[in-house]
Amino acid sequence: MCRELATYRPLWIEEPTHPDDMLAHVALAREVGPVKIAAGEHIPNRIVFRTFMQLHALHYVQSTAQELRG
Repeated sequence: MCRELATYRPLWIEEPTHPDDMLAHVALAREVGPVKIAAGEHIPNRIVFRTFMQLHALHYVQSTAQELRG
């Protein structure tokens, strides 16, 4: 579906899969480029955010301040 949406040139796809599935986010980020992945509203804390970013599994962080503090 993300490839089909690419014809509309979205900036990002938001939370394309379950937030606990980092490997799926990694695979999707690689497969749907240049479309970016946005996630975060359901990522529980800054440690998990860091891991997502290190794995290049998301490009746009959507978070509350509480998640980044915790």
